[in-house]
Amino acid sequence: MPPTARGANTRHPGAAAFVGLLIVLAVAALIVSNMFFVVKTVAVQGNSFCTWEEILALSGIRPGDSMFSIDTNKVREGINANRYLSYVGLLREFPSHVTVLVEEHAPRAMLPSMGMLVLIGADGFVLEESPDIGMPLQVPTITGAQADRIRVGYPVIYSQAGQGAAAEAILDVLDSFGAASEVSELNVGALDNLYLITEDGLQVMLGSGQGMREKIALMMMLLPMLRENAEVRGGVLDVTSGITGDFRPPRRAQ
Repeated sequence: MPPTARGANTRHPGAAAFVGLLIVLAVAALIVSNMFFVVKTVAVQGNSFCTWEEILALSGIRPGDSMFSIDTNKVREGINANRYLSYVGLLREFPSHVTVLVEEHAPRAMLPSMGMLVLIGADGFVLEESPDIGMPLQVPTITGAQADRIRVGYPVIYSQAGQGAAAEAILDVLDSFGAASEVSELNVGALDNLYLITEDGLQVMLGSGQGMREKIALMMMLLPMLRENAEVRGGVLDVTSGITGDFRPPRRAQ
C-alpha cells in the first residue's frame, strides 16, 4: 500500500534532535580546539647554522595557530626555499607543542676565488658564490689553493689534484671534534706541509695528510694549556708527529 500524504510528511523528533546534538558537539569541538589546541611552543631539530628564528619564519607557523590547521605542504615549501635547508617532518605534540625537523646543508669552509667568496658545504659542494657573503661565519678559510671550476651545487674542482681531498679530510676531523670554529685558516698549498691558523693566531703545522685525526686530537689537547701559559698569537705549534707537540713562541720585536 503506498504511503499516505500524512505518512510521507511524518517527522521524526528523535532524528532531528540527534542532528541538532551533532551540530552542537561540532561547534563545541571547534571552540575547544581554538581555545586549547593552539600552538604555544615550537622547537627545531637538525639545525646548527640557521637559527631557530630563521627556520620558524620560513615554516610560517605562529604561536596561536590551531594545531589542526598547520599546512605541512606550506611548511615544506617555506623551508625548502632556503638553499641551506631541507624539510624532514613535523611533529604535533598535543595540546600545544610543535617540533619542526630539518636537515641542514651548512657551510663548512670558505674559499676566496677570483674576487669572489665561495661557501663550501659537505663533500666540497658549492653552496654559494658571491662577492660578499652577507652573514657572519665562523668557518675556516681555505688558502693556498686555486679553483679551476666553481659551480653551485657541484664540488669545487681544484687546480692541484689532492687539495680538495686534503681540505675535506681535515674539515671532517675538525667537525668530529667540534673544533671548526677554532680555526680561521686552512692552508693546503703544499700537500706535504699542511697547516692551520687558529682564531687567536697560532700556526699549527700538520705535515702530510697521514694520521690527521691524531694530529688534530693532539692540537686540541695542547691548545688550552698553551693559551693559559703562553702568548700564542704569532707562535707555531708543530704536531706533525701526531705524538708530541713542539711549541715555538712568537718572536719578540728587537
